[in-house]
Amino acid sequence: MREVLTRDLAVVGQIEAVPRILEVICRTTGMGFAAVARVTETRWIACAVRDEVPFRLIPGSELEVGASICHVVCRTGDEVIIEDVDADPAYASHPTPQKFGFKSYISVPIRLATGRVFGTLCALDPRPARLKNVETVESFKLFAELIAQHLDAQDRVAVAEGALHTARELALMREQFLATLAHELRNPLAPLRNGLAVLELGGSEVDRSQAIGMMRRQLVQLVHLVDDLLDVSRVTAGKLALRTERVPLQTIVEAAVEGTKPLFESAGHVLTLDVPAAAVIVEAEPARLVQVVTNLLNNAAKYTPPGGRVTLAVTCEGAVAVVRVTDTGVGIPADHLPRVFDLFMQVGASLDRSQGGLGLGLTLVQKLVELHGGTVTATSDGPGRGSTFTIRLPLAADLYEPPPPAVVPAKGPTVARRILVVDDNIDGADSLAMLLGLRGHDVRTAYTGPTGLAAAREHQPDVMFLDIGLPGLN
Repeated sequence: MREVLTRDLAVVGQIEAVPRILEVICRTTGMGFAAVARVTETRWIACAVRDEVPFRLIPGSELEVGASICHVVCRTGDEVIIEDVDADPAYASHPTPQKFGFKSYISVPIRLATGRVFGTLCALDPRPARLKNVETVESFKLFAELIAQHLDAQDRVAVAEGALHTARELALMREQFLATLAHELRNPLAPLRNGLAVLELGGSEVDRSQAIGMMRRQLVQLVHLVDDLLDVSRVTAGKLALRTERVPLQTIVEAAVEGTKPLFESAGHVLTLDVPAAAVIVEAEPARLVQVVTNLLNNAAKYTPPGGRVTLAVTCEGAVAVVRVTDTGVGIPADHLPRVFDLFMQVGASLDRSQGGLGLGLTLVQKLVELHGGTVTATSDGPGRGSTFTIRLPLAADLYEPPPPAVVPAKGPTVARRILVVDDNIDGADSLAMLLGLRGHDVRTAYTGPTGLAAAREHQPDVMFLDIGLPGLN
């Protein structure tokens, strides 16, 4: 509030017409004091003053708001006019005129376009004055309206400048993100191309085996990057629907820990689990909740120096399940905390690039947790002092009954099927058809919507791999 009032004081001081308005008021009414006051429920502050009495008030001076008649004007929204206190039945015994020693007084509200009353335009004098004539009252109202228009214009400028600043920040973050994206997409492409060259040149069996393993690892990384981009796009557009079920958080934690074990082992981190024996049940889509916890564990492992400690704790607070991931890592600066989940926001761009990734993990965490009806927060004592991410999810309304164990059918020989692949990515369609053909299936391909329909009628497939957004017919 203090910062807002200080800003309001400065804004009035920037209105060039205000000193002239106060001078005209004093000359036309014969009153020795005129002011623009910022008035709230608890404060009366002089923003601009013309004092010829003198009352010894300057811009920034404060009066006790409860003792001011301006407070009444702002509360009721009506002007107060006193020509002679001694002859005014409403104010003859009022303590304010006696306290400040004035006989005449006029105050009108300064009402902004939003309907909020900013404060008052007021004048007073130790002598009686003729104020209740139409010219004086309308002049005061016109001046108050003029001041309000200036204040509204200043507000619009401030909003526009804030929006411009935000847009520039967003544009800068987007440029940084695109640069990182290009870097991260290029990283797996180089070893994929090299591995393909090894296969084409017919290296030894060992070389071919190593090349295939390397290509598989890089392809997994590339798919993960693209999946993150697609997930953010779907969630942001509201196109991701959850298929929830009652699930114990213990199961989610086990899956996330198993998936991140190689990263923790390679960094030499100690991961401590604090999970209750009793089932903590939530309504969630298991795969998405595993993705959330995995992202937080990955984040903790990547931004904690080698040999660090990470703790994953699960507790209940009333009807809420709580998951906390705490690390001894690089920490988060205080000014970054409010925006740590923002899209394109990265804490320490150079470090992010050295660790890999697009910086989308925390954005996905927040969006997915919110889709589950929960919240996620980040806290840190500052750089070098670690961080804690806390997820809160509503507990399931009823008791959890574990589903019967899934029956896994015994593997048998592959059954050959008629398959149709429709994709406008010709290489993608042909390579998938080639792979399926090697598995013994009868495969046809089409590259547009109309040719896909024709192929479906002719081939009568058992299974179709169908792209969306096809040319010719979606």
